[in-house]
Amino acid sequence: MNRIFVVLLTAMLVISCAPRVSDQHYSDGVSFFEQGEYYKAMVEFRKYPPKHKLYNDAQDYIRQSAEKLEEIVQEIMKEAESKWQEDFYSMAISKYYQVKAVNPEEPDIDGIIAGAEEELEKTIQELQANFEKARDENDIISCKQNIEKMIKVSPEHASTVATQETYQSLKDVVLQKSYLQVEDYLKTGRKSDVEKAGQQVEFMQNIDETDQRTIIISRKLEEYLEKERLKAERTRESQKEAKLQQYMSQGSAFYEQGSLKEAIEVWEKARREGVADNTLLQWLSKAKKELNELVFNYLKQGEFYFESEDYSKAKELFEQALGLDPKNATAKEYLDKINIIQQ
Repeated sequence: MNRIFVVLLTAMLVISCAPRVSDQHYSDGVSFFEQGEYYKAMVEFRKYPPKHKLYNDAQDYIRQSAEKLEEIVQEIMKEAESKWQEDFYSMAISKYYQVKAVNPEEPDIDGIIAGAEEELEKTIQELQANFEKARDENDIISCKQNIEKMIKVSPEHASTVATQETYQSLKDVVLQKSYLQVEDYLKTGRKSDVEKAGQQVEFMQNIDETDQRTIIISRKLEEYLEKERLKAERTRESQKEAKLQQYMSQGSAFYEQGSLKEAIEVWEKARREGVADNTLLQWLSKAKKELNELVFNYLKQGEFYFESEDYSKAKELFEQALGLDPKNATAKEYLDKINIIQQ
């Protein structure tokens, strides 16, 4: 009799507690849902038994949680694929693990992670082999390119860390050697060596433009080139001044002899070559003005003698005008008339 009583009492307690337990699952599910922990919310709502008063609400929450999970997973997977396409393999894999953390039941996620990790290992091994080959061939640029790819693929991978240490040592040796070589090139001052120095500095910049040796030697080369530029500029100015004096002297000699056309030709040449100064240009302008006045006078006198029918004198004057101004249309016109008359 006592045993039956205990069984009945236990059954009554279970029945009376069931709603409270179910309500707790529902309450926990709502709490997780509101916190954005949708998988945990689904787990709790699934525990809510059928036929209880909030069962339909629990099922609706399960549906909403599944939809939210799908949206989150798709977004994370999109980010993961983007990182993978950009060769950031470790970052992509961390995103795949994030998917698994968000939804442990996500289909095929374990297979995706395993495949990605296998591809990462394969890629790291290939890059490391390429690095070692480039090192044996003393191709520091290819070494740099391969280690940069390794860092991109998986910066914390043991092979990446070890290869990076090897590269740093190799880079230090190459930069130091290049630095000393550039200094030697600049000391000779030969044009060919200066060109080699420029090429070597560019090589150092391609290796590591932030290294102090690269920065210092680049500045030294710039200072050397600037010094040479100023030196060449002073030489050009000196040569320009010498030419100016030469043209000024030649033009002045012609001018003093009354040879205005020849003086103008000399000074025009100086102007075309870019060596004329204000003084020379002033003399050029003065000579042109005097030449124009002289041509004008020859033409006026020639016209006078032409009207006086003294064609020989007129012809002489027009020819003098044309000698000073070969393109003068008036002188040509009168000379043509005189030639017709004298035929």
